[in-house]
Amino acid sequence: MIESVKKERIIFLDLLRAFAVVNMIQGHTIDVLLSNGFRTTESVAYNIWYFNRGITAPIFLFTAGAVFSFVFLRNNLKINLNPRVEVGIKRALILIFIGYFMKIPNREFLSFNEKTYKELAHFFSVDVLQLIGVGLLLIIFLFYLAEKLSVKKLLVFIITGFFIVFLCPIAQKINWSEITPLFIASYFYNNTGSLFPIFPYLVYMFFGGVFGIFLNQNKNYCKTKRFSLSLLLIGALFILTYLLLDKIRFALNDGFALLSMKGTITYLRIGIVLIFVSVLTIISRDIKKLHWSINLLARNSLSIYVVHLFILYGSAWNKGATHFYGKSFDAFSSIGYCILFVVFLTLFAWIYERVIKLPKFGLARMRK
Repeated sequence: MIESVKKERIIFLDLLRAFAVVNMIQGHTIDVLLSNGFRTTESVAYNIWYFNRGITAPIFLFTAGAVFSFVFLRNNLKINLNPRVEVGIKRALILIFIGYFMKIPNREFLSFNEKTYKELAHFFSVDVLQLIGVGLLLIIFLFYLAEKLSVKKLLVFIITGFFIVFLCPIAQKINWSEITPLFIASYFYNNTGSLFPIFPYLVYMFFGGVFGIFLNQNKNYCKTKRFSLSLLLIGALFILTYLLLDKIRFALNDGFALLSMKGTITYLRIGIVLIFVSVLTIISRDIKKLHWSINLLARNSLSIYVVHLFILYGSAWNKGATHFYGKSFDAFSSIGYCILFVVFLTLFAWIYERVIKLPKFGLARMRK
């Protein structure tokens, strides 16, 4: 019975991981290829796609936090004996390195010539890879903190998550560039060009951590309908909290800093993510075995994500699809190329697992 439950939970997490990376890829691909003429609010299909784009990153980050936390606690070992500490730190540093590597504006940037502020701001801007890297390091630190203080891990993650939500509107109003170096400031707000600063995006990883910890501690309960319903109700509660705070914010005419749009909308996104996860737990409950391609995408989700960024957006060493075909296709062509791209990346994952071996650099461990 225990083995059955354990297997089912892995199936669910793999399904969540595969969906998260494919959804992120389709969002980026269509955004790169779709012509501006098709980006109209009068189109129902475009509005649905655009809404989905708004929750794609929260789902991806939630999944990263959930999977890492679940795997981290799977062996129930002390922090100093847990091999996932070393694996997690290496993975985090690799992701941070790749994130900055992709931000190098040109090859001359590596020389000792004087850099412009625009070049430096672009290089130091924080994207998903750096955020996940920092998030993994902080998750490991929270596990360490909980163990040393003899506090329940679940409680530590919940408190930290709400603490970030609470601080988000305050952090966004601080001019971090004036009080910290550009490198540090880029992690705290988006005025330097960062797409995914710690406030508020790290909160999704921490709440994902809450989910992963709960899965690990309640394997039997997490396969029940009651669990799915509980997730649904908690998600609805977050959305209701958003609606209430938004009404107060509107009544005060944005006069209260703690009720800024950037702060309150976090509740909405968390609620939507939890409702989505609830639906996915219902769908996955009767699935005994996933298709091999889904397992392949799940195991290699981070590697696939890195490769798709190089192909779509390019780097200092290659021109991406956005350079050659940026916003030049109609809706059907964009969708068609998106499907082909996902198939190509699945093939890449297959080749990566069977041909490419890079254990010395820790990249092979990213898929485990």
